[in-house]
Amino acid sequence: MVMMALLIVVLIGIAALAIDVGRLLVMRTEMQNAVDAAALAAAAELDTNPDARARARTAARTLLSHRARFSREQELLDNTGLPDGAFEFFCLIGSASDPDGSAQAVRERFCDTSTPTTADGKLVAVSDAVSHYVRVTLDPALLADDTDYFTADLIFLPVLTVLGIEVDTSVSAVVTALAGRNYFTCTFPPMAICDPWEGSGSFFRDEMPVGGAITLRSQGGNGAWSPGNFGFLSPETGNGADELMRFLADPDLDGCTDNVVETNPGQAAQKTRAGINVRFNDYPPGGGPNAMTPGDYPPAPNLYDYWYDDEASSWGNGSLIADVGGNRFFDTDWEWYADEDGSGDTGYWLSYHSAGSESGSWDNSAGRPTRWEVYQYELDNDLLSPDMVISPGEAPDDGDANAPGDVDRRLMSIAVLSCDALGVRGSREVTVFPRDGYAQMFLLDASKDPGGGGLEFHAEYLGWVFGKGGDNHVQIQLYE
Repeated sequence: MVMMALLIVVLIGIAALAIDVGRLLVMRTEMQNAVDAAALAAAAELDTNPDARARARTAARTLLSHRARFSREQELLDNTGLPDGAFEFFCLIGSASDPDGSAQAVRERFCDTSTPTTADGKLVAVSDAVSHYVRVTLDPALLADDTDYFTADLIFLPVLTVLGIEVDTSVSAVVTALAGRNYFTCTFPPMAICDPWEGSGSFFRDEMPVGGAITLRSQGGNGAWSPGNFGFLSPETGNGADELMRFLADPDLDGCTDNVVETNPGQAAQKTRAGINVRFNDYPPGGGPNAMTPGDYPPAPNLYDYWYDDEASSWGNGSLIADVGGNRFFDTDWEWYADEDGSGDTGYWLSYHSAGSESGSWDNSAGRPTRWEVYQYELDNDLLSPDMVISPGEAPDDGDANAPGDVDRRLMSIAVLSCDALGVRGSREVTVFPRDGYAQMFLLDASKDPGGGGLEFHAEYLGWVFGKGGDNHVQIQLYE
């Protein structure tokens, strides 16, 4: 009888433990599912814009109204049940998508000089602009005196109290989830420019005006990556000059890549120039496995030169706003219609289109358009002249024999990197991290040799495309 009594107590305890622990595990699983969803919803709002963190909290609260079995308060999450203290925001967490957070230059450039570090090595985000990750915690201790959330009453274990055994009558669960918002891009050419405003503490996307022009000049063969310099990235399939040429000619070859790229210190000016210029109906001679033909790499439908310049003799490409690394950055004031500086030179429109003819019927009272807008207007209104010149008075090498490709053959999304902070030297893998990103460029002319075997061409800045539609994609991911 004594042994039976003892065994009954043990059996009741085992049964009570199994049932109550099972109920607790179910409740905790439901809570984990809820917090995972809440963290993902919050991370989706971390777009670096103002109020990003406030929107993240709201998204987590409003998206989920989850009924949890066995807890005292079945509404795990609702509009008021998740306090601000349940959210933590981070700039860097040490993921594969992050630059090296241990480098002080990276911390200052991408986070903040006053960025604190958590016990587990994460860098706390001090503003909306640097909030890339969010951790959401469901914990009754965060809810002041309201202990009904995330707490379940035990049913069977308290029975043991009649036997004089002290046990808890309720149990609480704590769960967390960490999610982040990062980016990947597709069909971008293997090209990058070091942010010319890095040294001043600002960023390209904040300083470069839409419609402004850029002189892109290669940094040379010494592999020097510094603010203002333009260089190449390694294609996915290799870093040889022939591969670089093909990928510059047709970015569709590149597929999609995450935000980690590899810099390519090689110059290969002749090959890279050829890769860009096929877009302008200029094909390198010769055959072989790497031959480039109009069938595979068609030219753009409009080959007009929107730069000209020739040492500032025409087009008036705006006022200089930055001059670093041999690359020049201009504002939007280009002479698109007629001479606006009193020089007597003719602007772009009157150089190619007679003012009194149907082709010159643009409404000049609407203000100065961007070069991209003029380009699209000419295409939409069939204003292409027979020779489709690539510079004033000069016809393309192959005439009009080659069928044009898509309108966007003169568009490129070029990576903008904080080269000093990222420690770009020679060939190495670097992160295209938020606050850096991709700038959409409109090629104004074919590439030329500025002397010394380099590469130079000009482009108009159309806007920041990092994480925005098209070939640029947002990636929301759970990390913990």
